[in-house]
Amino acid sequence: MKDDRWVQIAESQFAHEQEGLDLVKQALPDAAPYRAWANFEFRDSRGRWHEVDLLVLARDTLFLIELKHYRGVLTGNDHLWKRNGRTEDSPLLLARRKAQYFASLLKDSIRQRGGHDAVRRIPYVQELVFLHHNEFVCDLPPNSRINLYGLDGHQKTSGLPGISERLLAAPRHEPIPERDSQLIAGLMKAIGLAPRRQREVGSWIIDEQPLADGDGWQDWPAFHHVDAERHARIRFYLTKQGASSADKHARQRAVTAEYHLLHRLRYDGLQVPEDIVDEPELGIGLVFPQPKGDTPLDLWLADNKGKLSLERQLDLIGRIADIVHYAHRSRVVHRTLNPRAVAIRERGSHLLPQVTDWDSAGVLPANPDTAVSRLSPGSLSLMAASPSDSALLFSAPEGQRPTDPGRIDIFGLGALSFFILSGQSPATERGELMDRLRRDRGLDLAAEMPQVRTSLRQLVLDATNPSPADRIPDVATFLDRLAAVREDLLGKATGTDPLEAGPGAELEGRFIYKQRLGAGSTAVGILVTDKQVGDAERVLKVAKDSEAAERLHAEAQVLGKLENEDRIVTLYDRLEVGGRTALLLRYAGRTTLAEELNNRGRLSIDVLERWGVDLLTALVALERAGITHRDIKPSNLGVYQSSSRADTHLTMFDFSMAGVEAKNVEAGTPPYLDPFLGIGGRRQYDTAAERYGAAVVLFEMATGERPWYGADQGAHPATIDDDVTLRPDMFEPTLATGLVGFFGSALSRNATARPDTAEDMLREWRAVFTSLQTQASDQGDVAAAEKADAATALTAAGLSARATSALATVQVTTVGELLALDSTRLNRLVAREAKDTRKEITTRYRAWTKRLGKDQKRATGDALMGLDDATALLLSAVSGARSSTRKDAAELLLGITPGLDAFASSTELAAAVGKASQRGPQLIKELQDDWAQRQDTRELLDAVSEITRQVLSDFGGVAAIETLTAEIRARLPEAAAPSSDRYARDRADRTAGGLLRVALERLSEHETASGTKEFVRRRHGRRLALVATDELLLAAAEAAAKRADEMVSVEQDVVIPPGTAARELGAAYLAGYRSGSDDPSATTKAPTEGRLIRLAAAISKHAAVSGRGELHNRDIAPAAAIQVALTGLAQSESLSPSQIRRRVSARFPELDRVPAPPHLDTYLMQTTLDLEWDSAAAAYRFRHAQPQSATTMHTRKPSTVPTSNGQGTAAASHDAADQRALLKRSLDERGFLAIGVPIPPDRPGLHTRVARDLADTYGGELVDVTTRLIDAMRDLAEQQGISWDLIRGADAADASPLDARGLRAVIDRVVPQLSKQLHDAVFGEDASTMPLVVTEVSPLARYDHLDVLAKLSDLAAPRRRPVWGGLPQLRGQVGALVDRKPIQLGSPGGQFVVWRAGADLVSARANEGVL
Repeated sequence: MKDDRWVQIAESQFAHEQEGLDLVKQALPDAAPYRAWANFEFRDSRGRWHEVDLLVLARDTLFLIELKHYRGVLTGNDHLWKRNGRTEDSPLLLARRKAQYFASLLKDSIRQRGGHDAVRRIPYVQELVFLHHNEFVCDLPPNSRINLYGLDGHQKTSGLPGISERLLAAPRHEPIPERDSQLIAGLMKAIGLAPRRQREVGSWIIDEQPLADGDGWQDWPAFHHVDAERHARIRFYLTKQGASSADKHARQRAVTAEYHLLHRLRYDGLQVPEDIVDEPELGIGLVFPQPKGDTPLDLWLADNKGKLSLERQLDLIGRIADIVHYAHRSRVVHRTLNPRAVAIRERGSHLLPQVTDWDSAGVLPANPDTAVSRLSPGSLSLMAASPSDSALLFSAPEGQRPTDPGRIDIFGLGALSFFILSGQSPATERGELMDRLRRDRGLDLAAEMPQVRTSLRQLVLDATNPSPADRIPDVATFLDRLAAVREDLLGKATGTDPLEAGPGAELEGRFIYKQRLGAGSTAVGILVTDKQVGDAERVLKVAKDSEAAERLHAEAQVLGKLENEDRIVTLYDRLEVGGRTALLLRYAGRTTLAEELNNRGRLSIDVLERWGVDLLTALVALERAGITHRDIKPSNLGVYQSSSRADTHLTMFDFSMAGVEAKNVEAGTPPYLDPFLGIGGRRQYDTAAERYGAAVVLFEMATGERPWYGADQGAHPATIDDDVTLRPDMFEPTLATGLVGFFGSALSRNATARPDTAEDMLREWRAVFTSLQTQASDQGDVAAAEKADAATALTAAGLSARATSALATVQVTTVGELLALDSTRLNRLVAREAKDTRKEITTRYRAWTKRLGKDQKRATGDALMGLDDATALLLSAVSGARSSTRKDAAELLLGITPGLDAFASSTELAAAVGKASQRGPQLIKELQDDWAQRQDTRELLDAVSEITRQVLSDFGGVAAIETLTAEIRARLPEAAAPSSDRYARDRADRTAGGLLRVALERLSEHETASGTKEFVRRRHGRRLALVATDELLLAAAEAAAKRADEMVSVEQDVVIPPGTAARELGAAYLAGYRSGSDDPSATTKAPTEGRLIRLAAAISKHAAVSGRGELHNRDIAPAAAIQVALTGLAQSESLSPSQIRRRVSARFPELDRVPAPPHLDTYLMQTTLDLEWDSAAAAYRFRHAQPQSATTMHTRKPSTVPTSNGQGTAAASHDAADQRALLKRSLDERGFLAIGVPIPPDRPGLHTRVARDLADTYGGELVDVTTRLIDAMRDLAEQQGISWDLIRGADAADASPLDARGLRAVIDRVVPQLSKQLHDAVFGEDASTMPLVVTEVSPLARYDHLDVLAKLSDLAAPRRRPVWGGLPQLRGQVGALVDRKPIQLGSPGGQFVVWRAGADLVSARANEGVL
């Protein structure tokens, strides 16, 4: 192609990229309609910038091509690619998004010039990835290779067709005429393609393409212009093109305010912005530190899941929860916890999770009615904006504006726990997640991990309960439950270093570790029980290093001057714990004032008065002692309650900054740090600044907001002349006058106008509330209370001001709303109040309940349109002549009136309303006319159509009606949490189906008018079953469904693993696609594995999908389902009937409910589980129950790894009977054992002999890993035409680096094959029950593939047979080591045993008591 058709906007930065472009340029013909554009950027309609390597206009398609110069072997799937031992996102996904954005940009551009009809002249924009390294090999599954191309002539070695094959292919659609080719060239000029370039933004350099984008934001990688090793991620907040200057200014103010609010947070692992920048094209951005080594959690787990023991999984969950706990204590909630919001940073063997994307949540306003981030790009349309698709699969069902925002993060922690433990996302679609939550009342690990212990399973279920009121209430409780689970599964932790210890560990023989409270730059806070004082709760504040120890010593001296002060934390002792300096302190309470403000907003009058007195009393004590705290803020004030009946009080803690020099006026936390320090002669920190910080806290308690000065809430107070902004409507009405006066003085910018002392401040505070006691309205009005009805406002219902203010903290403003309040929540609310207020509220509540009845409808402040609101809106638009019949028809179509299927024919509709058949189509058209008349109903139906487009795009162009209905139901939330009631669920499904139907009918009207068919539809019988973008895709889906029916009909009780099912269905899908095509070699990309299985099952006659994504017959026998669902449980477990039924339901959702006893007993007798009823325990137990094991998931107390002299307490070398018992346990529980065989100098091959004897004695299978790898390498060499001598020489000690790399590439090619063989032998449906004995595993260590063994040793792995690995124990090398590299074991003590030489083995077939 010549330069007139080839346009290169910018020179390539890399020679290899230019080489790839030149290859394509040489291959393209210099003829119509071909054109190409290389190395450019474009800006989409939402303001996001995207880099494009190459855009090629071919015969009938516009190809957006991503160039990759990858070397080596590529494995993975549609979403994740793995090369050189690291996992990354598939570049094809990024290219797909770019293609979609670019297509929209082209269409918008031509629409502006030629109208809607001109859009059809824009060809389809298809994404491709061109992998152009000559040493590249693609080992992706066939379906994942679609739209990937390699070098021409290298298909045999690369595994990919050449790029020319696609670019030069004959047209499959209408060819593009030269006239349209010129049109597109003109559009490219009009769009204004920009050269790829380096950007300098503040102190940062952007030199790469964007990392990610979403609605209203885009992430870019950057490095510091002075320190190039300092890497960051900049999130730019975008305004749409054409936005007004007012909109841009508002966005800038919001981001700036968010930066100041987030920047104050300081906690290890909590990633907050370190800088704020502004770039003319990209907008305003927050700069987050992001070292190169940080890896998103999902990518990290893809590389390391097999290496992560159960203990380390629980530790990781705990560390993430610790970070979220700190955030909640500082009044910050995340709202979108998901694997992409967590990055893993490795420091040696330690995992340091980094919780990111706090800006997506921001610091919540205290009023839950506005509990959304100022940065949330909320949609102004009827359909609410939502988080990213991946984040939605981890999001709580109540949406982003809940009454209790903290519980969104509890759900997020539970969903992350599910992901970390199971390695699986909770669902593939939002609708599937909602179905799962409705059915199981949470995420049930039993579906993915049948062997999961009850305590761990229940923790995740309770954290993800779809009803916020029934969910674990806070992060502190979650951490307590996690500690209990850890002790149940792993036993009490041991270790003397408090910074390395975990829950349950004993420290210095005196303290029991309960919970890590938090960590700062110098110290870690640990909640412990103290044996010396009756197991009372205390806090150990432990120094991280010697410098921190000096700071703790200084803090101890400060606290020593404050003994016997009730409102200040008490220092009990300064001591050494595990060799570290620590302070022993009084526990300041389970929550902080920050958490209370987060949950409650503005405090009630009673609590405001009491806690305000507490804070100022502590301040008085500090002034008397001549001490300044320097960091008074809500997160440093604990809420303490001495007993369940006592009032709560504030306790001041964390005096770590009390020793900072007065000259340092910048130490502290804005906005509590006096902003007027350093100006006007105030050159050092003083008591006026201390009182200012306390006043800010009091203001926050009284209003739920932080104070601001002047009109601009984001402005720094010192930069403007205005004083603090105060209005009476900010405060409780009965206190407004007094509080305006109090804060006008306490927050004055002029320090001399503030109270002179803390005692003066306390006196003025008390005076505000003393005036309240004299007001007559505070006594309540009995007559007004007796007249009140459900609609009466509480202010007019005879309640006192104190009672009204208490109820206002939970947005209860009417009598009906009070009666609708959950009684548990009401009790918790009034417990905070003064005795008289508690009595008044409960008395009125009981009286009104008796007279008016409970559960009056409560109004919600949710701006999202729910299912009920959507149907009500549509019905409200039905009016005019003969509207009665149309309303009846609308109610039937939308499911309000039962009795008609959502996709019933027009004839059936007419019959249902008692009309002639010809009236049916007329009714449908008249309803569409009604809905087309109003903008709100048009927007609603168009938004439902857009959901359909999105789902079809995600599914590869075809979806079942069942899936579309579920997605609509998920995105139009119901008024309450997902119900477990089948009637409520069915009604929601029916309503969502009705919305889908009428939206598709509106779309059909558009299709008729435009003459263009956007979707094709397929009915099965008389009901709509499938929607697609292409007829061929309908044929493909139906072929997959047919194959699914065939597979599950061979044997009714068969359960087909997802991999097997996807492989078979994928082949059928492609065959079905080709059967309808004129081209027998035509290809298409099938939906991803989980989506394909669900698509086929949804339209099949007999197939269903299990909770693990397996395919099975809908009529599977209950006994078979129970057998599968409970296999692998610990013999020590006991299960109630309901637990059995819920575990089975989680695994087989479409199975009719398993019956209760005594019918359940009949089914249990048909299994081999050996469960029997224990009437005393009211539970089922295993007849031959055994204690917990350390060789599989159900571990409790791992045995000690023996020392090098063979001594120790392990079930190891000193007793042959113990050794046989351990082997038998492993046989019974299908556990993993690493068997270390000491190698004497005269018997170098003893470990292989022991392995062979074990296999022979127990009827097992022996696998020599080295031999298997060599055989596979020989086969590969023969296939590729490579000399075996060349490969063998590359393993020599004197091999060149190039040869060594080549050998590693060969090893990397064959190890996946070995891994699959071992996986099938251990986990496959046809796996033997006899042990698999693995030996000679050194190559796995030498070439960094020990994760193959780690996957087999995982405590949570559902093995179908025991696995034993024989490991030589050479001199100086004892333990689960291979060539001095450790095998990752779930329980190192319980899964490793040293072989006792000369031990007598007992045959697996012998009946000698042990086996």
